[in-house]
Amino acid sequence: MKLFITNRARVERMGQEGFLEKVALISITDYGDVPLNLENKPRFLLQLSFDDVPLGKAIEAEYGRKLTDEEIVNAEKELHALSDEQAKMIVDFYNEVYGRAVVLICQCEHGESRSAAIVAAIMEHYYKKGVQIFADERYCPNKSIYKKMLYFFSHQT
Repeated sequence: MKLFITNRARVERMGQEGFLEKVALISITDYGDVPLNLENKPRFLLQLSFDDVPLGKAIEAEYGRKLTDEEIVNAEKELHALSDEQAKMIVDFYNEVYGRAVVLICQCEHGESRSAAIVAAIMEHYYKKGVQIFADERYCPNKSIYKKMLYFFSHQT
């Protein structure tokens, strides 16, 4: 399956033209933002809403002190970060469309951080090539999202 990273505006233009039959789309919008405006939807679609923020221990830099595990979980919720449930949904969606779709588009607002992190995790887990996304100057993958996605890909049941 070919993997593509892009932004909201480009996917909305694609939605006006229509998607090919075997295209899957993971759409990530900012928390509280309206979903994509798609006149035509792809056959396989997962829409999620979370912000581009640090996760886990990386949150401590935002708070300027060491946090307990409970405080980290609460901070992730407060910051509208990628949740464990959403990470599991991404893994399940990828497994569902693998072999059924020939293209997976992963889209976030600017097509640089959240979507790049998810594609990098897929590429690393399945093909050991995630570093290609980190090396590409077009992207700045959110390392916290990348690590969380790698964890959930490696611990899928």
